[in-house]
Amino acid sequence: MKMNKIVKWIEKKDKNRDKKRRTLYSRLLVACFLFSLVPTLIISILYYNASSKYLNEVATELGVSMINQTSSELETFFSSVTRIGDIAADNQRIQETLRVDFEGDIGKQYSADLQNDAELYFARYLQPDILGLVVLGDNGGEYKSHDRTFKNQIHKEQRWYKEIQSSQKYTWFPPHVGQFANVHVGEKVITCGKPIVDKATGEINGIVMLDIKESAVRDIISTRLGKTGYMIILDENNHIILSPDGYQVSENNLSALINSQSEKYGANTDLQILADNNFIATYKEMPSTGWKLMGIIPMEELSKGNQILSVLMVISLIVTGVLALLAAYSLSRNVVKPF
Repeated sequence: MKMNKIVKWIEKKDKNRDKKRRTLYSRLLVACFLFSLVPTLIISILYYNASSKYLNEVATELGVSMINQTSSELETFFSSVTRIGDIAADNQRIQETLRVDFEGDIGKQYSADLQNDAELYFARYLQPDILGLVVLGDNGGEYKSHDRTFKNQIHKEQRWYKEIQSSQKYTWFPPHVGQFANVHVGEKVITCGKPIVDKATGEINGIVMLDIKESAVRDIISTRLGKTGYMIILDENNHIILSPDGYQVSENNLSALINSQSEKYGANTDLQILADNNFIATYKEMPSTGWKLMGIIPMEELSKGNQILSVLMVISLIVTGVLALLAAYSLSRNVVKPF
């Protein structure tokens, strides 16, 4: 009887000891696992956030770099066009012809046409992307660089003529089909013009106008930003006037963002960066035209990079968790010895 009690006491003591050992073993296992996994989890989250921020910064830097480079190319191109217009406006023969009152003398006017057409003929060699250079006088004179017939209209009564004449610098018109003054069908052109000031009197007595190929400008902005990013051109009112096929950004969203930026920081020709849930946009105003060159990188391109990071982080956590579990098991088995 006494022996049975002793045996039971020993068995009970052994059970308690086993229970304590299992409890200690479990606690060590959990503790080792957590101490191994938690730092890895924290580091992974920090790495993910840092990587996401880095991807956004890289995308922004790419946009900034490409916009600066492309806007410089556009300014150089536009300057090469307006320089030819300046040469034509300052041409002595043309200046003298625009002062003449032809008084219905067809022969005199025809002779002036031939002479001044020859003066403007040089334009096609200085800038091959010019489709036409014309000088139109308030006296009815009309002179051209290319062999395209003038439209049967009174030029100075046209809206575009009045708009150019009333400006003190070059006026730029968005892409449109055909030329304003000449018969030319089918091809899209961008037109610019400025008033011609008589050097002798200081009065405005005509305009010089140039038509350039829209495709020439489109080629300059055709460079991709990353895999899906692209560039567009907006006018002074933030309307999209030139864009690649398939662009996806709403004009209203762009206009609202730009207006909000202007209200916050004021009008600025320096490079600006806009952020939206759908894209990162970088834009810069071009002084020669007043238009804006904008680069747009869709967020979906950045999110793909983030998705890859997420998958890698999950895989890393799984591998780390398995290794941590094995290490914790081994450590806890070595620490907990049978009593």
